[in-house]
Amino acid sequence: MTTKIAKRNWMFSLPRVNKLQLIWLFLFLSGIAMAETEPNDSKAQANVLTLNSGMPGTVTLTESDWFTVTIPEDGNLNIQGIFSSYIYIQIYDNDGVTSLFNNYHSGTLTRTVNGLAAGTYYIRLYNYNSSETNTYTLTATLTTTGLANDIEYNGTPATASVLALNGSTTGHVNYYYNNQKDTSDWYSVAVNQDGKLSYTITSNGQNVYAILYDGDATTQLAGSYTTATATFQRDGLAPGVYYIRIYTYYSSEYVAYTLSNILTPPVNANDPLPNDVYTQATTLPFNGSITGHIGFRYNGAIDTYDWYKVTTNADGKIQYTLTVDNGQHVYAELFDGDGTTFLEGSYTTTSATFEEDGQAPGTYYIRIRTFYSNQFASYQLSNNLVVPVQANDASPNDVYTSATVLNLNDSTTGHIGYRYNGNIDSYDWYSVTTNANGQLFWTITSHNGQNVYAELFDGDGTTNLAGSYTTTTATFNKNGLAPGTYYIRIRTFYSNEFSPYTLSNSLSPAVYTNDIEPNGSKPTALPLAVNTTVQGHIGFYYNNLDDTLDYYALTLPVDGKLSWTISSANGQNVYAQLYDNDGTTNLGGSYTTTSATFTENNLAAGTYYIKIRTFYISEFASYELSTSLDPMNFTVENTTDNDFAITPTLLPANTPTTGHLNFYYNNQYDNKDWWVIGYDGTGAMTITGELEQNHFDGDYPYINYALYTDTAASAIASGTWHNPTNSFMVNTPVIGKYFLRLTPGFSTFGAYRLTAGYTENCSNTITINSAVQAPPCLGTINYTVSNGLGNYTVQLYKNGIPFGTPQTTASTVSFNNLGIGTYYLQSSSFGASGACSANSANTVFSTPPVPNITAGGPTTFCQGGSVVLTADAANSYLWSTGATTQAITVSATGNYVVTVYNAALCSNTSASTSVTVNPLPPTPTITPNGPLTFCANSNVTLSSSVANDYLWSTAEITQSIVVNLAGTYSVTISDANGCTATSASVTTNTIALQTFYLDADGDSYGDATNSIQDCAAPSGYVSNSTDCNDANNAIHPGATELCNGIDDDCNGLVDDNIVNSTYYADADGDGFGNPLVDSSACAPPIGYVLNNTDCNDANNAIYPGATEVCGNGIDDDCDGQIDEGCGSNTWYADADADTYGDINNTVVDNNPTPPSGYVADSTDCNDANAAIHPGATEIVCNGIDENCNGMADDLGTPSTDPTSISSDVVFNEICIGGNTTLTVNGGSLGTGASWQWYSASCGGTPVGSGNSITVSPATATTYFVRAESPCGNSACVSLTITIKTSLPAHAVVVPPISGLPANACPGSTANISIPAVANASQYIWDGPSGTYFNGNPLNTSPFTSSTPSVQVTFGTTNSSFYNIGVQAANACGATLRKIQKVRYKISTPAAISGAVNACANSSNSYAIAAVTGATQYLWSITGDATVIGNGTTVTVNFGPAWTGGNLCVSAQTTCFTSPAKCMLISASSTALNAINGTFTACPGSVISYNVAPSAGASYYTWTLPAGATGSSTTNSINVTYGPSFNSAGNICVTVTSACGVTSAPKCKTVAPGLPARPLAITGPSNGLCGQSASYSVVSTPGITYNWTAPGSISGNGTNAITVAYGSFTTGSVCVTASNSCGTSAARCITIKGAPNTPVALTANPATWCANTQGIEFTANVSNTTGSYTLAWTYPSSPVATYISGGGNSNTLTLDWGTGNGTVIVKASNSCGEGSKAYLVNIGCKEAQQVDAGTLSAYPNPTAGMLNIEFNAVEKSNASVSVIDLSGRTIMNSSQTVTAGSNNLQLDLTNVAKGAYMIRVKANQFTKQIKVIVE
Repeated sequence: MTTKIAKRNWMFSLPRVNKLQLIWLFLFLSGIAMAETEPNDSKAQANVLTLNSGMPGTVTLTESDWFTVTIPEDGNLNIQGIFSSYIYIQIYDNDGVTSLFNNYHSGTLTRTVNGLAAGTYYIRLYNYNSSETNTYTLTATLTTTGLANDIEYNGTPATASVLALNGSTTGHVNYYYNNQKDTSDWYSVAVNQDGKLSYTITSNGQNVYAILYDGDATTQLAGSYTTATATFQRDGLAPGVYYIRIYTYYSSEYVAYTLSNILTPPVNANDPLPNDVYTQATTLPFNGSITGHIGFRYNGAIDTYDWYKVTTNADGKIQYTLTVDNGQHVYAELFDGDGTTFLEGSYTTTSATFEEDGQAPGTYYIRIRTFYSNQFASYQLSNNLVVPVQANDASPNDVYTSATVLNLNDSTTGHIGYRYNGNIDSYDWYSVTTNANGQLFWTITSHNGQNVYAELFDGDGTTNLAGSYTTTTATFNKNGLAPGTYYIRIRTFYSNEFSPYTLSNSLSPAVYTNDIEPNGSKPTALPLAVNTTVQGHIGFYYNNLDDTLDYYALTLPVDGKLSWTISSANGQNVYAQLYDNDGTTNLGGSYTTTSATFTENNLAAGTYYIKIRTFYISEFASYELSTSLDPMNFTVENTTDNDFAITPTLLPANTPTTGHLNFYYNNQYDNKDWWVIGYDGTGAMTITGELEQNHFDGDYPYINYALYTDTAASAIASGTWHNPTNSFMVNTPVIGKYFLRLTPGFSTFGAYRLTAGYTENCSNTITINSAVQAPPCLGTINYTVSNGLGNYTVQLYKNGIPFGTPQTTASTVSFNNLGIGTYYLQSSSFGASGACSANSANTVFSTPPVPNITAGGPTTFCQGGSVVLTADAANSYLWSTGATTQAITVSATGNYVVTVYNAALCSNTSASTSVTVNPLPPTPTITPNGPLTFCANSNVTLSSSVANDYLWSTAEITQSIVVNLAGTYSVTISDANGCTATSASVTTNTIALQTFYLDADGDSYGDATNSIQDCAAPSGYVSNSTDCNDANNAIHPGATELCNGIDDDCNGLVDDNIVNSTYYADADGDGFGNPLVDSSACAPPIGYVLNNTDCNDANNAIYPGATEVCGNGIDDDCDGQIDEGCGSNTWYADADADTYGDINNTVVDNNPTPPSGYVADSTDCNDANAAIHPGATEIVCNGIDENCNGMADDLGTPSTDPTSISSDVVFNEICIGGNTTLTVNGGSLGTGASWQWYSASCGGTPVGSGNSITVSPATATTYFVRAESPCGNSACVSLTITIKTSLPAHAVVVPPISGLPANACPGSTANISIPAVANASQYIWDGPSGTYFNGNPLNTSPFTSSTPSVQVTFGTTNSSFYNIGVQAANACGATLRKIQKVRYKISTPAAISGAVNACANSSNSYAIAAVTGATQYLWSITGDATVIGNGTTVTVNFGPAWTGGNLCVSAQTTCFTSPAKCMLISASSTALNAINGTFTACPGSVISYNVAPSAGASYYTWTLPAGATGSSTTNSINVTYGPSFNSAGNICVTVTSACGVTSAPKCKTVAPGLPARPLAITGPSNGLCGQSASYSVVSTPGITYNWTAPGSISGNGTNAITVAYGSFTTGSVCVTASNSCGTSAARCITIKGAPNTPVALTANPATWCANTQGIEFTANVSNTTGSYTLAWTYPSSPVATYISGGGNSNTLTLDWGTGNGTVIVKASNSCGEGSKAYLVNIGCKEAQQVDAGTLSAYPNPTAGMLNIEFNAVEKSNASVSVIDLSGRTIMNSSQTVTAGSNNLQLDLTNVAKGAYMIRVKANQFTKQIKVIVE
């Protein structure tokens, strides 16, 4: 037997067959019947070969045997055969053509075709040698994978199978069938949260890939291949759908596999999204924490940034901590409120805390990002704000105009330099108002060592007075400040500095009290009485003004020697200079730095001025000024010159009379005294002169005398006096007048006393001629005086007191308008002594008796009552109510008086009777504490408004009642006066109880097993009880039943009423399904749609509605037609190429574009002319329709007729040689038309064209115009231009205007005219703006008329006259303008002359100067007075009730009244001005007060506060405050006039001086429950301290106390300071019974790994005081294990196991508690931070080398930076640090002088210290 070389196939191998086998096969075949079925010679005739069953057969000669074998699942197909001879075996694919195996063999064989997918395959047998016949037995078996296949088709991402998250599946890949291989299996995995996706692939031993793709199914994320089992993973994935692709390494391989996946989420929960930009920032709770993820990615999108916003509520240091859970680099960066300005932050791989100090309240942003773009992490972010201990200042106070008030002698706290969102709190301004001259101190404390300025500014807020900066505490001062408001500006030295600060101030007042300002000039000089002492300040400064001068007006009541003493309290130079009455003549004085006295002799009585000033303008001082006057014993004779030529002084007989000679005053010396003596007696007359010694030298003056009988030059006696007593005698004088002249001798001055002694006759008598009293209660008395030497001096007395002033009379004298009183007249002869006078008899004018008021009942009653008041009988009555009856009925509160009159209208007024009408109490209101309609198991409390007593409609008498029943309720209240009022009623209703059911899931359906009873549904309850699942708000009656295996609508049935739909496969994803592939379900399977109209589900460009593509032979839109609509286009000929076609010339084809010469448009109306088509321009007047709209010339319009021609000259007139422009008016130009101008006639001589022309005719000419066009002309209009050859003949004559009225009354009219002017054609009129001529308003241009007469309407003007002007004119010019004035306004009258004071029942005359143009005068007066007359002089009668008023007068014309001129006439003196003086006083002080003098004053009455003494009847008073002055009171003054009228009092409150507010209280503030605590303030002598506290106080009244506390929550300890002048404002601190929360809870080490022993936690309880107990809580094992400490200890040691947790320390007592937590997140240390407490630098300041020392716990790297105060790093170095102490040097030699920060940084921890480089 010959062995043939077999052909090999890649899927089949044939072993060699030996001879014995062939023999065996032959014997076998010859003994078995053939089982194949013939014919099976072709594929179509193939027999079915069943798996696992043998089929015998015979192949003869050239025939073939075909078989089909069907495998139900993927696997390896095994073909086993026994053949008698060589035979070909071919295995084909399902098409029966594609060969899978082809080889020949004989004998027994088994061949396998691997990796076949389920399906039907073909087997063909035919002989190797066509001459042979072959018998065989054929068997097929299948070797399966043992794993279920995946669901096909899933060979693309679009058809990917769903792989459940955390689930697994099996599948086959690269198995073959029907010319195709399943080359890839795609799975989609829906990740529902950030995390690490791990997936595991298990192969059957062949190479299989498992690749993870992003959501785009193209970006490879992880994976590789394996022949066994491999796990791949990708971390940092965000939620989304990811894809896993399974495929083989070699195309020939095939794999059955298992695929599983698991998602491992991060430790921390994710942050809310989106928050990728700061405008979407997630809110980070203030002082709270949050967790999040960063860098997780999906489908190319990376969660690059997480933004958080945190809103702070106070200035402070923002701290935030970032903890990373996976060791990757994560940044945490702090941004300002704009979201762009970086403030602080860096990255960490474990945990780091960052901080930024100096931040103002606002919203800040924290941005989380990774260091590298491929990193990701989950993290925890927390924050807290460290606020300064000091409270912030009030804002805004950035400018001095909005400064915060800082009370004098007080303190405040604030923050400066804190910043937010680019805005820096650069300035804090405080206003301090001082109340006295003195030295202002202010202290600034910087609480963080940064540079803080405190600068004092003047009251203008710009002038810097003093101040500087400090880094600790500094006190500045400024002396010489006057009272006023000053400003303190707080700022930092550098713009990047910030600080909390404390600011306080105090004023050290000057030694002496201040003078009353202003008194810096002679007119404002302060009155200074002689022999008094005043205090004042000079040179003190405020608001850029120095108090440079103080003037005092010193009035010497008598002549004498003046001494004045000035004392300077502070050693600065102070002048005190005496000036004459003119205020400029210096009489004496100089300066002193201590005390000096100056003296000036021979000063006459009068007012002098003392001027106080400093030597240098920069000086200031408080001073004391005292004066003393050494008067002459002989007083001066009178206050006026008694020169004979003026008025000699009377020397009464036998009456010693004194005088002074040659004393100085007001630049004059009194060097001549004249005396007149009236001799009316018998015998000789002796004249005696006594001289007084001069005080300064003890000598007697020399006085020359001469006696005259008249003014003749010859004296009858003369001589010189120098002795103490001198005399001469006139032996035989005659009755008459003698004149004595005294002059100084030898320029001496002195005082003298004269006596003219003789025996008087005393012979004058007085006779009462008449005495009458008549209404209005005024009396008149007529007297006659006779005998003795006239003229007589008479004085009227009233009630024994001189009334009025003395008068002289030759004989008779009358007194009118006398009021009630007893009168008599005293008279004396000329020159008679006081002992020689006569008195008349008494005349009595009386009033009715004081009336009584009798009340007809009680005078106190409730509102609604009344009482009758009755007066005693009289002639008439006038009540204070205005009633005139004897009795009145009163129903209102008040004081009632009645005035009664007798027949002469004399009156008397009763005492007042007080009537009190108590008001009814306010109608009470009933206030319920809840709804008036309430549940039957509830109630409501009804409360009345507050009253004295209550009576409810229920008979209850309390303010509130509790009502639990329905009903109507009211209350009646009464007040302390017994008056009552009743409220409106209120009605209550009750509501019946109902049953409500818990609605835990909020779907409005309740749980029938959980109910309560109430009247209204409580929160979370409903009245419905039909919910069948109260834990799911989607399940309730009426809910939509879903296909989910749940009874969604609670009807007891699951998934009832669910109708399945038929869904169709959409393999090409075009939204249209394959009608041949469907699935019935209640929801669409993946890759299925409801639509089944796709005609090709393998091409997504083919579907119903798609665009049919012409020429491709495909039904693109599935409408059953191919290339439909691709023909029948009609095109139109365009012969003239104007793009418009001829509708009558067409072609039709199927092309989408037109043939040449054709277009799609068919609207051309002339295809032979390119200018004619739709849209062409229509040419007018040619008869052609160019635009094809069916109308020829349709765009042409005819012209319309013009209406007129206008010129630009007045009255169409020009001067010879001039020109004018003519303009056509009205009409319109038609198409193609223009205006054409002619002269002579219409269409005559052409003169121009256009809308306007300019012409210059020499003679009068008429012009014509019309519109002309090819389509026709309009009508003509014309205008004649006249010519003037010269000016008008003459100007307007004078007077020019007739018809003008005397007064130009606004709104009135007048017809005015002038004579006509030859050659004038125009008259130009003008007047003030607002004038109308012929009804035309005159605004900016004059009015021109053609006639010389117009009607004028007058307006208003600001001048006294109304000017009307006119000119004659023509086109050649105008004549001169003539003006005529018409009176418009008149002037205000000048001042009224007459008495400014008038008494009741008197008359006075008043007058004014005449006002030009006035026709009359309008007088008026207020008060009880009448004016008689309307001329320039009037009489005013003042009535009995006259108390003062204004007399006014205006000048009038017929249409204008001038403003009034007024004068105040008073029955009293002029009104009082405010009291001047100091109104804060303490016991023992003496203070001067005064008011400005009041005209007409008789005397002043002062009243003083209790404990104060002083007396004066003038306008000034010195007040002494005694020891009992300890409460505020009023100082008041009234002035009484010569009429006896007393003014209303003018008062000021004088308050005792108060002590300053106590300084800060020292003592504990927390943990005080049940404890005793001590408190104190700095003590000030003489002060009593009054304390209040929520406990029992020991030691009240002193500066230190002890308080025993009970149980309480919070309260205040307060203290005030008191002295005899009062009590200060309180100083308080807030306290609480509970202890403070510990300052901090720290751990050592700060971070650690799992299973670390000896973690020590320490509670900082430095701010926790008083009695308290500490308690610790911590996680239990295995997280933490207790080792030591805890309990009441401030430390706790734990062994830490695994996991995170919180350690809490709580300080508590019976009043409350405070706790601090430490959040533990396990993390391993990579480097050790610098010990924050051991950083130091020396020497500091330094000029070169700087040593830096710090401690480290273990070896690490540290960086050291030198940073200037702008934040710029100017030097940086790095060093490896060792555990323990470390030292390094920096060379700062080349660093500029200034302040710098040295920053040491290790492992994200930063510590810095400030150094100074000198």
